Amino acid sequence: MTNYIKSSEIKNINNKNYLQIFLNKEYSFKANDNNVDKSYVEILLEEPNRSDLSNLKTISTILNDYQKKIEEESLRNFMKMNEDEKAKLMEAIEKTKNKPTEEKPLNAEERLESIKNSIKELFNYNNAQTNYFDNLDSIFLFLKRKVFREFNNEVLQTSFDLVITNNDNLPSIGSKVYLQEDLIIEYVSFFLKHFPSRSLHDILKTAI
Repeated sequence: MTNYIKSSEIKNINNKNYLQIFLNKEYSFKANDNNVDKSYVEILLEEPNRSDLSNLKTISTILNDYQKKIEEESLRNFMKMNEDEKAKLMEAIEKTKNKPTEEKPLNAEERLESIKNSIKELFNYNNAQTNYFDNLDSIFLFLKRKVFREFNNEVLQTSFDLVITNNDNLPSIGSKVYLQEDLIIEYVSFFLKHFPSRSLHDILKTAI
């Protein structure tokens, strides 16, 4: 699988948090600064705030539906099993529950990776849904308002037209969509606590 994102972390600028994302250099984008075209790999995505509540609710509803579809598929697979297979599965689950916890708690980096994998799973298991790309567009429309660049010690709002739409290093439509997905997964993973969803917050609890 292609990795579009090299690294990401939270960066505080002027008492405001941003998700600082570095793309892999082969997907760099060009921006005109002081009449000179330069290549960049860094973007900033602003942390959600109170004015985003309506959008966060909408996105949470989409992701909750994705989670429900995974649970329904798991139930269907369980019902297809014969009684012996079901009994063995339930026994394995009980053993896991009752097993003493000896493993060390995850560190911050491992915990974040666990959360990312859970969010990726929501998208990967649902990308055959007929409304998948409509939902993707809806989520990305929100992200478009949150994208910034740092230039000359200033944070300037920018456009995903630079980063994705008109990026010559993303030659195919598919590559543009895959980067959109990766940015959404990254954003939701880092700022999951802001999304008003009890089921999504269970992901935070399990990543310990």
